[in-house]
Amino acid sequence: MTMALLPRRWYSWDFSLVSGDRTLAELDLSSWRERGVVTIADHEHRVYREGMVGGDFVIERDGQVLARATKPSAFSSTVVVTHDRREYTLQKKSIWRRGFVLLEGGREIGSLSPNSCLTRDATVNLPADWPLAVKTFVTWLAIILWKRDAAASAGA
Repeated sequence: MTMALLPRRWYSWDFSLVSGDRTLAELDLSSWRERGVVTIADHEHRVYREGMVGGDFVIERDGQVLARATKPSAFSSTVVVTHDRREYTLQKKSIWRRGFVLLEGGREIGSLSPNSCLTRDATVNLPADWPLAVKTFVTWLAIILWKRDAAASAGA
């Protein structure tokens, strides 16, 4: 399923996930930590990182964990996502580009690619049979990694 990821404001890390002319989800990121709120059909989902420095990334709704992700190394942009007892790997396409691929067992099943090097909008292709909350979670993970890269580039 192809979706567009569009920044909601000029210098904000808040985004809308859109398909055609329909907004599927709103992603509101915290300025302080790797956490936020994802709104899908008027239902809020919490996205956050367990722990101050390390820990898994989680999406939950009404206290129920829908998916989680682990970052195996602090020095890479690879994240292992667990959903429905299956593991997927989200990793950069190349060290020179911001785009990500989603792999299952080494086979590419999705991608998240910025539309240009100068913008924050992106094209998101994730498995059509996944719940929207999990697609949004994987998109949020990519945004978190893009945000980290932007902060590192700015010297923050």
